[in-house]
Formats: sequence, structure tokens, C-alpha cells
Amino acid sequence: MQNQLISNKKSPFPLGAWQLFTFYLHFSLLAQEAIKQAAVTSEGNHTLVVTDTSGNEITVKFTIDKTSTVVTGVSNNGLYKKDVIITFNEGTATLDGDDSTSGKTVTSEGSHTLVVTDAAGNATTVNFTIDKTAPNAPTVDTVTSKTTEVTGTAEANSTIVVKEGKDTIGIGKTDQDGKFTISIEKQKKGTNLYVTAKDIAGNVSAATKVTVSK
Repeated sequence: MQNQLISNKKSPFPLGAWQLFTFYLHFSLLAQEAIKQAAVTSEGNHTLVVTDTSGNEITVKFTIDKTSTVVTGVSNNGLYKKDVIITFNEGTATLDGDDSTSGKTVTSEGSHTLVVTDAAGNATTVNFTIDKTAPNAPTVDTVTSKTTEVTGTAEANSTIVVKEGKDTIGIGKTDQDGKFTISIEKQKKGTNLYVTAKDIAGNVSAATKVTVSK
């Protein structure tokens, strides 16, 4: 005898539709139970076939994607002294909260946040900064023929380079207040020294010329 659905309640559906609904509900519960009992962790396309005791079966196809989108052109916490071109291999993106596309050129200075989300919901967030502005030229104190340290002020946390002609004779960094002290060998009176500041993004200031006095 074939299996039959028996109910003593009036169905709101015609018999065939009610049986079809119950059939899919039955297999849906079977599929859910099968997934609970067999965790699938590997990425890729999968096919699940569930068969009940009567030989009826249902097939479920699904995909697991745990891999985040690959972003190129910028890196997280990156600092750039020029325009950047951002590309990504899949998904949709927002840049600073606005919709964005792969291949977009970012020109505005300041801090930016890129969020790329693929079809599976994996999100990649990249925070980066563009700084194309060179520091002001350093302010340099008087240098005499007896001076062994060049002092002055420039942009905080910048790198200070002291040159005599093309030769670097001293290098150091400013502190958080912008002050610097650079050790050099004594220079002859009349020697021209050139002092520059380079910020953490790599922008270099104009040189400040200092002539060694007596």
C-alpha cells in the first residue's frame, strides 16, 4: 500500500497541493537534520542528497566561501604621498561610506576607509591615509665654525638631513614637539649647509640654507 497522508481536519489546500507542501516540509526537516549531523567546513561548491526510508530524495546545492576579497593598491594602515588606484577581485565596495568601484583613483588627502564585501558576506576593511603635502622648511639655529650640533625646529616626527653640498654630514629626527639636534663635525667659516625635513609619508621640504659663521 502506498503511503498516504491522513488528516481529520479540513485542509485549506486541494489534496494534491497539501501533499506537495507536506512533502517539501518533510524533506526540508530531513536536510536540516543531516546538515546538523555532518558539519561541512571545506570551501567550494557542495551537493547534499537526502533520502528518506521510502527512497524519496531531495538534492540541495550550496557553496561555502570563507575567503576575503583581495585588495590591491592600498594596504591596511598604509600611508601614501601620492594618488592611489584601488582594485579588488570581487564584491561591492564603499569608500568613506560612499559606493565605490574597482579601479577608482583616490586623490584627496586625509584618512580613508575602504570596505569590500563579497557575495558570501566576507568583508575586508582597509584604512589608509594620503599625505601629499611637504613639511615646511626647517628653522635652523646659528651654526658657527665651532658648532658640533645643528639645532632647530621642523615638523614633529620628521627626519632631518644636513648636507654640505651633495654630502650628508648629519641626520636625525625631530621629537614630538618638532625640535631636533643633529651631530656634525666642525665646519669652516663660509661653508653653506642645507637642512631638509622629510615627513613620515616621505614628502621632503625645501632646504633651509645656513652659512657657517666664525
